[in-house]
Amino acid sequence: MKIVKSQYYAAQQAINTTLQPPRHEAVQTDKPVAETTDQVGLSEKARFMSQVKQTLVHGDEVRADKVEYYRNLIEKGEFVVDADRVAARMVEELI
Repeated sequence: MKIVKSQYYAAQQAINTTLQPPRHEAVQTDKPVAETTDQVGLSEKARFMSQVKQTLVHGDEVRADKVEYYRNLIEKGEFVVDADRVAARMVEELI
């Protein structure tokens, strides 16, 4: 038996109509509709990530200036790293 497209589409339509739930018509009544309010609660982490995103979006110019400033210092050989200060900050962050 060869199945042609028209038979396939007819069979598919029959399947779809039997599987779909019945549709209900909208009924208009005089009853007041219950008022609802939507609320969104953001976690502390989500708020923090939002702040980080805002900083990244609006802070590009400041960061580019700082990168250029330090790049120039490094190229000139004028950038000096205070190893004691870096070590102290690393220990401070661990504690």
